[in-house]
Amino acid sequence: MNVELVGSEIPFHGKVFDVRVDRLRLWTGREVRRDVVVHPDAVGMLLLTPARRVVLIRQYRRPAATALWEIPAGKIDEGETPLQAAERELMEECGMTARDYAEIAVFHPSPGICTERVHLFLAHVLEEGVRHEPEEEILECRTFGLDEADAMVSRGEITDGKTIMALLLALRPWPRSLQVGERWSAGRTRKSNRRPT
Repeated sequence: MNVELVGSEIPFHGKVFDVRVDRLRLWTGREVRRDVVVHPDAVGMLLLTPARRVVLIRQYRRPAATALWEIPAGKIDEGETPLQAAERELMEECGMTARDYAEIAVFHPSPGICTERVHLFLAHVLEEGVRHEPEEEILECRTFGLDEADAMVSRGEITDGKTIMALLLALRPWPRSLQVGERWSAGRTRKSNRRPT
């Protein structure tokens, strides 16, 4: 399958994302226009407590015009690795540090319009502290039992896509090795480089 880029322009530059207009020539010879949201990659953290409860935040989302329950997440800043971004976002949003980070999925949340990929990590709470940079849009941070969170999805109380995916993955029968930081099905380790103080 051959797709040729005929031309491209960026009519909008935003604080978080740009909008790019691509002109493509498809393998059929037909020329089409595609509008693309150019967004940095992001991370999401499925964070479990020693009691196997999941950490969720309630955050106001303007496009949804409401507050949503979500896993801690955020975009990867320039020069950061996904793991570094996960550690930073976790401290900023929840005031927590974690151990045994394992990358359990990488997915495109909206491939029809957006370039963003989300790196999803499983980790375990190591220490709770104070948020480094409190965010006004984050209204609450609390833990839920996995069964309770699953029921919230069924009742339509959790509608965020990455959070639903994370909870579905959390309910899978993970190999025991994953609990000490091994990447599921790939054998790569994603352990934190930070040591507890």
